[in-house]
Amino acid sequence: MTKNFALLLALPFLFGKSSDRPNFDDYEMFRPRIYVAQHEVRNGEYRNFLRGLNKEELAEFRVDSSAWNQSIKFAYHDPMVENYHSHPAYNDYPVVNISQKAAEAYCQWLTEQYNIQEKREFQKVQFRLPSSEEWMSFASPLPNNRLPWYGNLPYTPEKDGQVSDIICNIKLYDYRSGKHNYIADGGFYPVKVGSYPANQNGLFDIIGNVAEMTSDSLIKGGSWDNTIEESFIDLEQNFSLPDPRVGFRIVMEVLEP
Repeated sequence: MTKNFALLLALPFLFGKSSDRPNFDDYEMFRPRIYVAQHEVRNGEYRNFLRGLNKEELAEFRVDSSAWNQSIKFAYHDPMVENYHSHPAYNDYPVVNISQKAAEAYCQWLTEQYNIQEKREFQKVQFRLPSSEEWMSFASPLPNNRLPWYGNLPYTPEKDGQVSDIICNIKLYDYRSGKHNYIADGGFYPVKVGSYPANQNGLFDIIGNVAEMTSDSLIKGGSWDNTIEESFIDLEQNFSLPDPRVGFRIVMEVLEP
C-alpha cells in the first residue's frame, strides 16, 4: 500500500511524567509515521468507493458533474460532464466535483478497507486529509520558496524567449496576445496524474492540475484554471465545493506499527 506514498513525518509521541516515557530501546515502537500520497486521488479509485455505497450514501457522496457548467462559464463543458467521471480513459485523472465531506468519507472507507486486510504492512492506520500545515511541509522542501522549485515561473525559459520544460498544469499568460493560454502547458483541463515532474519529496502535481482540500477547509496548490501567481504554496484558493478545479490528496498515519 505504501508504494505510492512518501514518508512525510516520523515524530515521537509526547509524554507527560518521565515514568510514562519509553526506554530508548523502545523508541521506535512509539514513533508514529505519516505518509503522503504521491498523487491526488483518481477517478478510478473514487469509483471503487462509490460502488459499495447504499442509495442514501451515493446521493450524498456522488460526483456532481453539473459543476463543470455551473462553476465555469467560459467554455463548452458538455463532453467533460458526460465523460470525465465515467469513461475509463479518465481513470487516472484526479477526481473533482465532490464535497469535502465526500473526500473525508472516502478516507474513512479506505481506512476500513486497509485495516481488515489479513496481509498488511501495518497493524492499524488511518487515512485522512492533510492539515494545511502538513500540506505546506510536503509541498515545498526548498527553504523560503513559494514554489516547489527554484524561481517563480511554471516553465524553464530559454535564451530566445521560448518556453521549454513545462513544470505544472496551470493557465499561462501570453504576453504577445494579452490573454491566458490553457493549452501551452499540455492540458486544457485536468490531466493524468504524474504528467509533470515531481517535487523533491517525490510528490506529483503539488502545484496546478487540481487544487487540493485540507482538513482545515483551506484549498491549496492552485489548479489548471489558476495562474502561477495564484498557486504559490502560501496562498489559498476561494473555490466553493464541489468544483471542477478541486480534488484531494490523502495522508496515511500509522497508528499501530
